[in-house]
Amino acid sequence: MDETKPLLYNVMYVGKDGNRKRYGIYCHAFDRWLLIDQHDLWATLETAKLLSSKIASTVFVLPNESTDINNDNCLDYSIFDKSKYIKGNHPELIKGQTPITRIISDPSQIFFQGVPEDFKEGDALNKLIELKEYANFVFHSVCAANFVSSTNMHDNASFAQTVFPEEWTNLVDSQYDRSQMKDGIIAELKRILYLSMSVDEAKNKISELWITSQATAFSDGYYKLIGPA
Repeated sequence: MDETKPLLYNVMYVGKDGNRKRYGIYCHAFDRWLLIDQHDLWATLETAKLLSSKIASTVFVLPNESTDINNDNCLDYSIFDKSKYIKGNHPELIKGQTPITRIISDPSQIFFQGVPEDFKEGDALNKLIELKEYANFVFHSVCAANFVSSTNMHDNASFAQTVFPEEWTNLVDSQYDRSQMKDGIIAELKRILYLSMSVDEAKNKISELWITSQATAFSDGYYKLIGPA
């Protein structure tokens, strides 16, 4: 471990071999990984939260030596000893809908097991594939939306509500953006991702959102990053 770096840097971002860490969304309902990413832990966690309307999960920081698992084959991989990940006296992986982040240090905990027996064919397999596709779409949408949001020079509401004392916020005329939507355009987009049941449904509702809000600056940036609707 590089002693010149803060522990957080070594644990969360770059391993002792100098390679970037990877992050995974693990779903206990079918005992497999739904998404693997190596770029943005916080987007992975937010993706898991938006998917929690459909499935409970836990986000893990993975060891650099975690076999050959990647985002294309992760539905074939499981966790070996689930009892290691507990909250109080209850297995964390079977408690609660809201995802949290944990760390797997031992690469042997992640192993190839193939597609779950109950999801190997027919409608069950199709549903699993659709969930995987939706998870990928949500992740890319979150990354795009968060970046576009970071370029928004009109958002003083988020900052004020986060750090100002309550008595100050009552004196400040703040807004999230120029869309005039109650919670801002990005919050509306993420609600769509939370409530939609398919990629097509989410895409259609997001397209309608841009038209309704007339937020062309947001939509232009979003589609440049995520690709055509």
